Order: sequence, then C-alpha cells, then structure tokens
Amino acid sequence: MPIRLVLADDHTMVRQAIRDLLRTDPEFDVVGEAGSGEEALERTRESRPDVLLLDIHMPGGDGLWTTSEVRREVPSTRVLVLTVSTEDDHLTESLRRGAAGYMLKSSSAQALFQAIRDVAQGETTVPGSMAARILAALGAQRERGGTGFGSPLSTREQGVLKLLSRGATNRDIAEALEISENTVKAHLKSVLRKLGVNNRVEAAGWALRHLDDDAVPGG
Repeated sequence: MPIRLVLADDHTMVRQAIRDLLRTDPEFDVVGEAGSGEEALERTRESRPDVLLLDIHMPGGDGLWTTSEVRREVPSTRVLVLTVSTEDDHLTESLRRGAAGYMLKSSSAQALFQAIRDVAQGETTVPGSMAARILAALGAQRERGGTGFGSPLSTREQGVLKLLSRGATNRDIAEALEISENTVKAHLKSVLRKLGVNNRVEAAGWALRHLDDDAVPGG
C-alpha cells in the first residue's frame, strides 16, 4: 500500500511543486492539502494519513501548534516538518512536541522521499548537520559521575543507546551487537518509553548527559 500524505504549506505553488514531485513515485499518495495550521489539523482528522508533511511558518496555527494538536488528536499520523528554517530551536521544539522528523526544503527529492519512508516506518529523521550541533551542545553539558547513574535502562538498552548517540543507524547497532534490526527497534522503543522522551535525538541527548564515554555495548 502507498504511504498516504497530507501536505500543509501556506504557499500554493510550494504545495503544488511538492505534490507533483511526490506523484512521480507510486509509493506516495497525496490525500489532502492545507494552507494553514487549522486546516492541516482538519484534513488530518478527516483522512488520517500516515504522514503529515508540515511547514513551520503558517497562518491559523503554526507548525509547532499543529504538531501538538495532531499528536494529541490523531496519534497514528506521523508528523514530518518540511521548512526553510535551520534554527536549532525550531528543530528541538518540533521534536519536543512529537514530530517524527525535520527536513529542510533545500534537501534533495531523494532525501525527502527517504525521510517520508523513515517516519512512516516509525523512525526519526533530522538533518545531520543540525543533529550534530544539538548533540555537541548536549555533550558539552555532560553530567559526570558514573555510567547510567540512576538509569532505568538495562545494560543492553544502555549499549544500544550509546551506539545511537554516536550516530549509528539501526543496522549499525544490529551488526555491532549481533542482534536483528527488529530487536534494535524493540530496544529503542523501550528506551523511549522508560526515559519519557519522544524520539531518537532526545534519547541520544540523554545518553550524552548520563552515560560515560567508556560505556560498553552489550550485556
């Protein structure tokens, strides 16, 4: 089945360009469009798409407000922010409110297609350069004092999380720990739940603050 999407951007020509681009690949099905935050929420309620592709700057409720409302009212829909903003605050606030991904409009078509696939499959995706800046800032605030002090995570979960914080993909983690990618996904789901965070970036930030550099994967 194709991935069903709603497009939300207040610029009609931008929406049309994205819609036409997505229609070049039968893997995607655009089932609705919106020009404001309120309209995006309404279209999402109506069609319950797999992914809401959402701009940050819109009238009638911006992308941050819309992300919060969609996650509250239609939690089955994954939100992928597509914006020109390279502000770290926009990225972190989007993720805090439950967005599954953050993409720049300067990205290539193939990068956008892959980001949509990733968030539809339950992954989190952010621009590498922005993620690196955020993780570096978090790392500078590291709290020394023992590996996983007070950590609710198992040794295996700590190992998975430590590899994640180093930029490893699910496949990389699976190969390093000699487990399946499905097992990695299960561990990460448990990690997010236990830490009370929304996504991989926030979990990686937690690891940089609480896990020592010599934490050993596995267990």
